[in-house]
Amino acid sequence: MKKLFTIIVMCLITISFAQEHSYKKIKIFLDNQNSIEQFKSLGLEIDHLSRDKDGSIITFVNEDDYNRLLSAGLSFEVLIEDWESHYNNLPKMTEEEIQASLLESKLKYNVEGFDYGSMGGYYTYSEIETKLDEMYTNFPNLITQKFSIGTTLNGRTIWAAKISDNPNSSEPEPQVLFDGLVHAREAQSMATLMYFAFYMLENYGTDPQVTYLVNNREIFIVPCFNPDGYEYNRSTNPNGGGMWRKNRSLNGGSYGVDLNRNFGYK
Repeated sequence: MKKLFTIIVMCLITISFAQEHSYKKIKIFLDNQNSIEQFKSLGLEIDHLSRDKDGSIITFVNEDDYNRLLSAGLSFEVLIEDWESHYNNLPKMTEEEIQASLLESKLKYNVEGFDYGSMGGYYTYSEIETKLDEMYTNFPNLITQKFSIGTTLNGRTIWAAKISDNPNSSEPEPQVLFDGLVHAREAQSMATLMYFAFYMLENYGTDPQVTYLVNNREIFIVPCFNPDGYEYNRSTNPNGGGMWRKNRSLNGGSYGVDLNRNFGYK
């Protein structure tokens, strides 16, 4: 009996894992008010959708949401059957293309500190920490050492830094906050923010607009607001492409709080 129970538990874990990691890209046809209301009633947690001219929406769904769409009888078309397989078969940049891209960044935008990370080209959580340390080492007069604004449920630090002409002093200047990776699968937000930080640091004193902003603002950056979710994606998809969005808090048998829709970090 104990052995049977163990087998059942393992099967349930396997099914749950598969549903978490199997995604499809679909086009849902919402061509009348009834279909729109029916779609809304399903309560699907969908982000990054795009609308087509015919009123349809294109988005990603996991297996659970896909089955709910099937049961609802809504009209849709599957555009990509297995997103993970599709992602893994996308063309990869060659070393020559990478070097050409970095050279272009240097020549066009005077940015050299930003490069490609080891997770599908994006920085891992550990690499973000290293890059923040690198910024402080090279520009201690413009950026603070990374500092903690909190600790996650899994014990990871949420790091922040401040860019200013007097970074370690509090001045009566307007303050602005930029954050990235609120959703764990949105690595582009982190990459954009890290590139922005290097751009500000490396162009200070030569670019008038950058110099003005650094001299007259206190700019706070939080590159990885959701490190638990981001590291979870790294554990399941170390080469990038992980689709986990929420954090990793346990909520009555299911994981995750969507930090964009729920105040606070549980």
